[in-house]
Amino acid sequence: MVVYVIATTSFILFVGGYFRLLLFAFRMPSMKANKVAGRIIKINKGNNIIGLLIQYLSSIIEKRIILSEGKKLKIESYIKYSENENLSANAYEADKLARVVFIASIGILLLKIIPVASIITFIMAFVYYFRADSSLEAVYTKKKQEIEYELPRFCATINQEIKNTTDVIDILTRYAKGTDKTLRKELFITIADMKSSNYEAALVRFESRVSLGSLSDIVRGLIGVIRGDDMRTYFEMLSHDLDELELQRLEDRAAKQPDKIKKYQFLILSAMIIMYMAVIALYLFSMDRSMLM
Repeated sequence: MVVYVIATTSFILFVGGYFRLLLFAFRMPSMKANKVAGRIIKINKGNNIIGLLIQYLSSIIEKRIILSEGKKLKIESYIKYSENENLSANAYEADKLARVVFIASIGILLLKIIPVASIITFIMAFVYYFRADSSLEAVYTKKKQEIEYELPRFCATINQEIKNTTDVIDILTRYAKGTDKTLRKELFITIADMKSSNYEAALVRFESRVSLGSLSDIVRGLIGVIRGDDMRTYFEMLSHDLDELELQRLEDRAAKQPDKIKKYQFLILSAMIIMYMAVIALYLFSMDRSMLM
């Protein structure tokens, strides 16, 4: 027991000293100095040593990282729906690599002290590297689904509005104010873009940002409205088609529910069988003991 306490204390002191050496090597301010500066000029609020190190490593990596144009566009399209929407693709990739390097450096420290923990740390770094992108992509997919599910209502609203007005900005503004979903953000970006540039070009950029087939159809209709075409029949048919797609989506979702229920039914049945077998085993065991006695 004493050996474990000594080893743990030594490890904590060693890690603390390691962080101090890193701060000294990278010429970074101490936590105390950072807190004082934060109180005076209101920056770095809530940062800790780990955050500062990762931030510094990220700034170094960002200057040296080179991404292909395809990967950069892909990451930027994912980032815009995440919490860090203001990050560039290079900054995101640098931050991810900095965290991986930091986790791996802890594994190197543990290599001589606790080899098993070192292996676990390296695995964590490996998993984080691949999970970071998949998590970002999952958020992106979810946000796009939210927009896709909102499109039938959006199209139905446009279908009603164009019977009374052809002011596309007014239609989009009123709809954006009445929704609190992901589409709201994209609509406000598009409205601002339309006010500062060509209407049709702004709608085309809106279409390319979201990149959904149903939205492309809606944008095509809105461009027709801007050009002065009578798009009432077009939007009536499109609204009907989107309602059909929404109904089909709900039916598909309902069809998947029995499979989920079957899974839980199988688990319950398995638990009942295990309990039944355990009771029989205990009964036979007690019978054998009574016969031996």
